Amino acid sequence: MLNMKDETFDNPILKSTFAYRILREIHDEEKYAKEIVEDLQENYGLDTSKQSVSNYLKSLRDLGFIKRGKRTRAQYYKIDYEGLYGYWLDFITWKLDSHLGAADRLQELIEKRVDELKESPEKQEHIKENFPVSPEDYIESLEKPKDMFFDRVQESYEIFDGEIKESEIVKEFFMRYSRLFFFVFEDKSIRSLTMDYLEKNLSKIKEMNKINVSDDLLKLEEIISVINLEEVIGGPIEGAITSINKE
Repeated sequence: MLNMKDETFDNPILKSTFAYRILREIHDEEKYAKEIVEDLQENYGLDTSKQSVSNYLKSLRDLGFIKRGKRTRAQYYKIDYEGLYGYWLDFITWKLDSHLGAADRLQELIEKRVDELKESPEKQEHIKENFPVSPEDYIESLEKPKDMFFDRVQESYEIFDGEIKESEIVKEFFMRYSRLFFFVFEDKSIRSLTMDYLEKNLSKIKEMNKINVSDDLLKLEEIISVINLEEVIGGPIEGAITSINKE
């Protein structure tokens, strides 16, 4: 598993419409900073400065989203789609890794709780008196989250790390999808490009079962759905951890 810093993937710039607009201005051609400022002012009516844009350009370059070259004495900028793709792969890995960590903690708590119940007649009697199920059924209900969460996340992690990251089809899809995204949408964010709308588009592909859709894209759609379903992955896991700790 990767040891990645949360702040790398929680960077506010990922949700910034302004940062997204800067990338959009150079999504299909290289431009100088001065040209980017002028286009932002003309296309969006923004009252922005070259210094402000330069600061964003530096942050985007630090994240690997853009690259620069030099003609005469001026720097020009353009999107680094390879860098954007690499960041997206790392982000998916980080999200799956985070879910696995939560699932591991839950599994440890469940095993500890089950052992305590099995060894304590007093606690079993407490269950009989306070819950509408038998101690055996209660123990079984505690173990269900492992099947619901851990196994699904673990399988997604293994498929992503072993197959999807090396898939040329997935890479080609992401490259084409991201270029089209910049062309179509004016007021989005980098996060919506790399996650929210990506899942929607993959879901549409999954529905197109009349054509020959790559298995890699179908697997990717399932992995993204695992990551995005916070109400399935995040909420119940943390809720279960809290409730078990209270008992």
